[in-house]
Amino acid sequence: MPKKLLNKIIRQIDAEELAGFTLDRRSGELCYLDKEKAKTLKIPAPMCRDFFAAVEKFLAEKGKNTSQRFRLLTPKGRVSISLDSRTENGSQKISAEIERPEKLLGFKGLGFTPEQQKKIKNILARKKGLIVVGIPAGEGLSNTIYSLAAEINLETRSAYLIAAAKEYSLKGLNFISLDYPTEEDLRTKLDWLDKKDAEVIIVPEVYERQTALALAQMANRGHLVLAGCRSRDSFSVLNSFLKAGSAQEILANFSLIISGRRARRLCPHCVEKYQTSREEIGALAKRFAWKTREAEALAPKKLLRSVGCPSCHYHGHSGKIGLYETLILDQELKAEKDILAMRNLAFEKGYRPLVLGALEAAKNGLLSLREILSLKI
Repeated sequence: MPKKLLNKIIRQIDAEELAGFTLDRRSGELCYLDKEKAKTLKIPAPMCRDFFAAVEKFLAEKGKNTSQRFRLLTPKGRVSISLDSRTENGSQKISAEIERPEKLLGFKGLGFTPEQQKKIKNILARKKGLIVVGIPAGEGLSNTIYSLAAEINLETRSAYLIAAAKEYSLKGLNFISLDYPTEEDLRTKLDWLDKKDAEVIIVPEVYERQTALALAQMANRGHLVLAGCRSRDSFSVLNSFLKAGSAQEILANFSLIISGRRARRLCPHCVEKYQTSREEIGALAKRFAWKTREAEALAPKKLLRSVGCPSCHYHGHSGKIGLYETLILDQELKAEKDILAMRNLAFEKGYRPLVLGALEAAKNGLLSLREILSLKI
């Protein structure tokens, strides 16, 4: 495992904002970006030789010929590293893409469309209601929760965060630490906040149905509740909450469900246009269980793909973008008797699932079709 050598190389680079690097075996030259400026550094021959040997061994053990991703604790903090090995102009090269923990993106930085922003802002301004964010692990749930919380005027309202740890600091947000067992302690502290008459209650992660029911009850008693859970899409969130108690009690003040993903943006420096192939249409239809005609109608006729360049360290991607679907629960939806009927009515009222938002981003040249097929949606 080349972790120690990677740390040594990163120490030698000593860049404030290191996004990645490319090391040439023949010359020992290391090219990297620091604050979007290209720089070059000569690596000592023994270190270069040992690093290439360690990476080759590591990739062979993992059964990967070209790339592997893992986490690494560096002097700059914990980062996610993606290593790629390739041969170019007769010389072997290794590229490393370094992804640091995300800073708080903020409401505008999440990636909501202008229409979604307007609707979400209106709901966040309400005095009571239940807002749930359903995002799978590793897709930015905490960042989304805190960014939405920052949009609420916390300094003028009695606001509390109940969590095992405080990941970001927000002015006006009081932190209540959870003890083990977490969910039982969470419900105990929700009861305490109810008596204290807190106006805003934020719970970054919910695991048990009893807690889901308690949050719905808090919203019904006049609190604005913002909660997060690990779910695939908006209707998976809704289905989980409806299993917690009676539909009438759960839905009474259930205002909004948000589901999202973080997707890799195409590098703007090395993109090329191409015509969507029948094979790609078939893959899209198979991936999302669509008919071929439906996939042909939804998929953009012309797309962009990246070929790799020094700016993106030959990964073809530059940063990430947010993709979101929103489900506003109005009285008409709440009046439906089951999830299927609610889903059908939501489509009639303009509900757009995540995949349609992803295809729109591909049409606008932000995502590749390959990235969309790899998303867990």
